[in-house]
Amino acid sequence: MNARDERIDEGPVDIVSDARKVSGSPAVVNGLSCMSCHAQGMLAFSDQVRGGHILGGNARDLVRRLFPPQNDLDRVVERDRKRFLDALDAACGPFLKLGANTKTSIQNFKEPVAAIARWYLSNELRLEEASRELGLDDPQILRGAIELNPRLQELGLLPLARGNTVKREVWEDVSQLVSPFQAAARELKLGVPIVF
Repeated sequence: MNARDERIDEGPVDIVSDARKVSGSPAVVNGLSCMSCHAQGMLAFSDQVRGGHILGGNARDLVRRLFPPQNDLDRVVERDRKRFLDALDAACGPFLKLGANTKTSIQNFKEPVAAIARWYLSNELRLEEASRELGLDDPQILRGAIELNPRLQELGLLPLARGNTVKREVWEDVSQLVSPFQAAARELKLGVPIVF
């Protein structure tokens, strides 16, 4: 939130940053950066205020009321972390704990949001990715369709059929109201784009 109590989609880099660059930049992007960093829930931390001041009298007493002892903070953080992991296990465990992984702790599975985001945000789209996004099991179907369909070629998809890539921003560009992805889906009778 900003000072006017309005939602912001990225934290200002001069205040907070994402060293992992999950979103492709150091910006902390709501949801995406959070999930990557807090895959196990709350992170442990050491309070620097309670024992790091030189105040006395009423000011010291106020600091002590506002900033509990470290062991109290640790207990609350661990309780919250356990609650998060229990919820994660309830939501994701049935999908992950299969076969040889039935007894695996939810903490031992890799956090999937960052991995999928990195894959998705890669700047270049290959025939295989375009095919998957269109719901096609075999990339050769898309290759053949592009080679035989002038409309798909006009959309800028010929590089895919030739073993090259197209930029994701081209694939998703809606400046013509419908993106090449949506137009390809329509041409291939895989769906009808909804335009708002």
